[in-house]
Amino acid sequence: MTVGEPVKIRIHHIEVAGQDVEVIEPVDSPNAYLTKFLETHGDCFHHLALTFEKHAEHLSMCKILATQGYRCVFEAHVRDLLVNYYESSDNSGIALELKSVVEV
Repeated sequence: MTVGEPVKIRIHHIEVAGQDVEVIEPVDSPNAYLTKFLETHGDCFHHLALTFEKHAEHLSMCKILATQGYRCVFEAHVRDLLVNYYESSDNSGIALELKSVVEV
């Protein structure tokens, strides 16, 4: 399943207080999820990323979020990596990014 549309992005990494902060910038993608988010909310915090060591735990969290009223707004398979973005129904705009390596 694919949710959303492909998007071209630039990724910048900066160190803040010893932690890696990833800044994502959409490029030439006027209808993409991230572009629309920035138009609505401006430059701001977008999501918290959770990386799962076990793919099954990732899939379980997807089910839990769905039962809690979160909706999947983006899903992509990048080589052996599965990435999902979930937004809550409270219109805060803050999302959860879930990712794991798909086990074969």
